[in-house]
Amino acid sequence: MHGKKDDFVKQEIYSAMTMMNFCNRIENEIVIHQKQENIHEYRVNMKMAMYLCRQFFRTKNADSKKLIKDISKYVEPVRPGRRDTRNIKAKSFIGFVYRVSA
Repeated sequence: MHGKKDDFVKQEIYSAMTMMNFCNRIENEIVIHQKQENIHEYRVNMKMAMYLCRQFFRTKNADSKKLIKDISKYVEPVRPGRRDTRNIKAKSFIGFVYRVSA
């Protein structure tokens, strides 16, 4: 969080949720063609999709067809039955104390 006031924190949360919803809608529009010789089925890499969607909003005169084409390049295999679990650790909030004048 970058804002100190409650309204700015809410705005940041809503903007993140809006971006995530936009990215999910774009991801649902992408058709991935599964090849017969592939062992696994494939899905869109969400990390790259989020990055490309952010770049789409930052670019003036961006093309939505190009966005879908670029996102469809980044796919990852779905591997069922993986034994390695992800070690997800919650990040703590870091206050911006350095902004306070002394």
